[in-house]
Amino acid sequence: MEITGICLTGSTLIFPPLDLEYFQGESWKDRINEPLSSPALQAYLEAIEKCSSTNPALLIAHLYTRYLGDLSGGQILAKRLIKHMHLPKSGPGTAFYRFDKIETPTLFKQVYRGRLNQIVMSDGDLGKN
Repeated sequence: MEITGICLTGSTLIFPPLDLEYFQGESWKDRINEPLSSPALQAYLEAIEKCSSTNPALLIAHLYTRYLGDLSGGQILAKRLIKHMHLPKSGPGTAFYRFDKIETPTLFKQVYRGRLNQIVMSDGDLGKN
């Protein structure tokens, strides 16, 4: 099975440097290669890497919840962060939840969801990992 045709061109897909600097300070780049301090984060990264190299079909649910969740529920989270942490509305601290290059989020989500739903898989595609 090959997964193609799903791309979030122009959107923010990683934790933006603007937020990293805001929360971690200007020297965050100096610490980027430090060992991961969280065993849970290390296990998560290893699981994503394993799935991407051995059975990418297992990442479909992850794609669905990660990116559609960020575009939907993430907007609610951003508003709450702004309110309760007294963050600027358009500045650092919530850049992760902004998708400035997606002109019509509702349309984008419909197209993205539609493409995910068009993926044809069999039980064998899921395998066991």
